[in-house]
Amino acid sequence: MSYLSNMNFSVRQPLRHPGLAETGFIDPDMEEAEKLAQTVKKFNIKYEGALTSHGVNDQALAIERWLESYRRGQAAARKLSENGIEMLEEMSKRLHEAVAELHRYEGEGGNAATKNQQAEIDQLTHAMRRVEQLSHEIQDASFLHPKSDDQTTN
Repeated sequence: MSYLSNMNFSVRQPLRHPGLAETGFIDPDMEEAEKLAQTVKKFNIKYEGALTSHGVNDQALAIERWLESYRRGQAAARKLSENGIEMLEEMSKRLHEAVAELHRYEGEGGNAATKNQQAEIDQLTHAMRRVEQLSHEIQDASFLHPKSDDQTTN
């Protein structure tokens, strides 16, 4: 445990999962990252003069930036795990509708698709397949679904 974690600063409320706010679930990793980021930020502000005069302010600011990046990354991963699949499903649906619309235009006109139209259909079809693959990859991504304590002991 570092001396920074023993400092007595007031820290804002921990982040709550937006979709789980009604259950009161608090992500302990996010809470810890938030507290530590705030503590280091306040430390850097309070001791900026001393840190600067002894040439260590750049290192202190780097630690602050790394903690903030970690915290933001954790928040982004949580959002991805909560909303990513639904967003990809919506993307797939819209791409499918676009392909169907292009085929309908082709059928109504009675003419074969032009090179440009066919290229657009092909690109949309490939994009739909890739969205489906991404959806499976996100569902299977272990970093988005951390193991609970009982799973880690097996």
